[in-house]
Amino acid sequence: MEPALTTDEPDSPISLSRFNLKPIPPRVQNTYFGKIRAFNTFTVLEWAYLVAALVALTASLGITIQRLTVEKPSESDFTFAILLLLTIVFCYHYVIHSIFTERWDELMVFVISNVIVLVYCIVNYINGVQPTTKLVRLIFICGFSPFLIIVGILQSFRYCRSNNLIVYTVGGISSLQDSCRIFYICSSLLKFDLQLQLSMLILVMGKGVLAMSLTQKIILASGVPVTFLFIIFGFLGLRYENKAFMIVFYVLGLFEPGYIIYKFYYTITYETDVDATYDATFVCGYFALVIWVLLIVATVYFVISHFGKGLKEKMFENKSQNQQSQNSGVVNESATAIETRVDENP
Repeated sequence: MEPALTTDEPDSPISLSRFNLKPIPPRVQNTYFGKIRAFNTFTVLEWAYLVAALVALTASLGITIQRLTVEKPSESDFTFAILLLLTIVFCYHYVIHSIFTERWDELMVFVISNVIVLVYCIVNYINGVQPTTKLVRLIFICGFSPFLIIVGILQSFRYCRSNNLIVYTVGGISSLQDSCRIFYICSSLLKFDLQLQLSMLILVMGKGVLAMSLTQKIILASGVPVTFLFIIFGFLGLRYENKAFMIVFYVLGLFEPGYIIYKFYYTITYETDVDATYDATFVCGYFALVIWVLLIVATVYFVISHFGKGLKEKMFENKSQNQQSQNSGVVNESATAIETRVDENP
């Protein structure tokens, strides 16, 4: 005898608990600055690396601040302590943001910064006065840096190969994935450029503002706001794919290489004291010029090839759209489970 078919509505609404189904925890979370990984996607090694990095940075920050209180502002050690302080602040961002967003490029910048800090601390301890605080800082950094450098390189290669967050962010469309990668590179270059420009500012002011000529004071006073406007318009132009902002960004960007070249000329022509600050100015300036060229090339390519392709809608969609997408996925999974159970029990 055939079982009777009924079209009556169920007494209670269909729910996941009725079929012993648990909601799948989200792997991506939305923020105003884009999508980040959920905590449940972190591996044990990533948690260990993040904790070790934060402990090392916090300890270095405390020791550096203590050194600033005892060094004389006229000495080069004071200038380099401020540089180290700036580097530590940026490293906080690099290590946290790189792990939460699987950014291999920012993690490599963090690794390079660790190498620079390690070399600086060793050279500074060998060549200068050797107080206890310098020894403690050197031991601490030598203890943490090998782990942070080696594991950081390995994690960076893993992020570069996996691109999990990019897939979760923009889906399986290869063109959008390429756009997302270029966007990440542009934003990382912007941050690195800001760090180098601020480093140049610290090195310039290390000689003393009062000792500057009137021309230098005018350039310095106008250069600081131009630098921040350059970075702000760059981030906003990339974030909102706004061509007007990008034009302003490129116009402001012309001042950076002009000032660096002027600083090189002034240093060679008028400064007679060849010390560590003198050499550091050229090293920092060369790096800043290279990063500036890479930044301009990358952003021009991104504007020409990837503006208006739907990337900003995918990366920065609002919370309600994301919630609707998650609810749709849960409903589809529920419907699939119901159909399976009906097929198994006709």
